Amino acid sequence: MEFRTVRTLCLALALGISLTPVAATALTSDETAKVVTIIEKLQPSRGKVAYDEGEADQWFEDDSAENGLIGKAGFDQQGWKTSFDAVLKGFLASIPQAEIDGLLEQVRTHFRQARNMTPEQRTAALNLYDEQVAIIRALREEGRAYADTVRPFQDRLRRVVSTNGD
Repeated sequence: MEFRTVRTLCLALALGISLTPVAATALTSDETAKVVTIIEKLQPSRGKVAYDEGEADQWFEDDSAENGLIGKAGFDQQGWKTSFDAVLKGFLASIPQAEIDGLLEQVRTHFRQARNMTPEQRTAALNLYDEQVAIIRALREEGRAYADTVRPFQDRLRRVVSTNGD
């Protein structure tokens, strides 16, 4: 596995570090469809969704300066952030556990076998990995409230969300 792929996997593992915690409010199928459609329309110019603290805000600001699709769909910045985060958490929760386990094991194996890391670097990477796994578990748990609503959009989201090093 090349470094870029591992870096992307680590970013995927870091999913929840930056997603703003939101109370489990109802996420409708209509809101989900709007968020997914907007992501699909904007993704070619933005790249696959990669998670960080300001991702939803950055999408909103960039779109406001360009097309205004998010605003035209009826979202203000906070509404977009809340819905965007809920959709992404629901998406994460809707991925089968075996698939998540396989992805996580690939990353752990890479760190264990990395020849370009000192033992200290490997230990630090594995400690960070363990922290990220705990975050992923918590996000999947939080995302369960949205998983049933997001599940019908899972195939569409897989094409635009970075989850496996792509």
